[in-house]
Amino acid sequence: MTEHSLIGASSIGRIMACPGSFELSQQITTPSRSSVWAAQGTVAHKLAEEALTEGYDPVRELGTVVTMDGHEITVDQEMVDAVQVYLDEIKRRSADNPGRFFEARVCLDSLWADDERPVVSAFGTADAVLLHYDAKHVDVIDLKYGSGVHVPADSPQLFYYAAGALTPWAETIDLTIVQPRGKGAAVRTHHTTALDVLIWVEEVLKPAVAAAMAPNAPLTTGKHCRFCPAQAQCPALHKMAQDLARKDFGPSPDRLYFLPEEELLRSVGGLLLGDMLYERKLCTPAQTEKICAPSEWDLVKDFVESRSSGFKLVQAADLSRPSAAQDFDECVA
Repeated sequence: MTEHSLIGASSIGRIMACPGSFELSQQITTPSRSSVWAAQGTVAHKLAEEALTEGYDPVRELGTVVTMDGHEITVDQEMVDAVQVYLDEIKRRSADNPGRFFEARVCLDSLWADDERPVVSAFGTADAVLLHYDAKHVDVIDLKYGSGVHVPADSPQLFYYAAGALTPWAETIDLTIVQPRGKGAAVRTHHTTALDVLIWVEEVLKPAVAAAMAPNAPLTTGKHCRFCPAQAQCPALHKMAQDLARKDFGPSPDRLYFLPEEELLRSVGGLLLGDMLYERKLCTPAQTEKICAPSEWDLVKDFVESRSSGFKLVQAADLSRPSAAQDFDECVA
């Protein structure tokens, strides 16, 4: 199992937005069940890593079924195509034969003075780091297999990786997101410098970590809650839900309750609906189908129950048509 830092690259964006989530997430004793989408992402990353380190074409694994975090994931053409986009980007950036490091662990502890170092280690695992020695340039490349959340190339996660990958000779850095299934360009790059990364560490990262370590750090709700392991126990998130319910249904706090996390996950089949939890109106099945990728809708449609009322609704003008008029006569007869 991959080790994760409590202030790691994947969680630093959430901690920056909600300092209190650092302490609250440590109180979770029962780990959440991984969603099928997270399992798909893990399989895609594993496929990409093996293709790079072993030098094979990912199409070789087409049709393979992998058991990941309790889910059966099939390596389909969509996954193979997405991984190939990532491999092509790495190949394009490797023309000058740079030092290449895949699934590279980066540690940021040395960026703090000994007497200021956080109580937990700061580290993360970068998908790919390319060191161009002659050009004094570093590439940090991150594969995002998900399609629902657009990740910008200048995200805190990539700045975090860049900070850990800095070398004394580096001058320029490219932060690249490869997200073939997302909206917009499949490959997005943010050009920055080693100096800018060090400024980010001093002015953004260190203050955010210090705020998270402070007693009674504040809890702040927002889009970052989607991936928080403590969302089921978060009082700020509960209060937001109560406030929304009071606004829509009136003041009835005695009627509001929250299911235990295990029961909640069972009730929705382990699917994390994310941002849709905060919509005021639930999407209809037809609307849901429109916003889902075909592969995602296949996972959801089994939870949709369709029933026919036996009636057909038509505009009044359509009653001039024999078929519509006949149906209307049968309904009112």
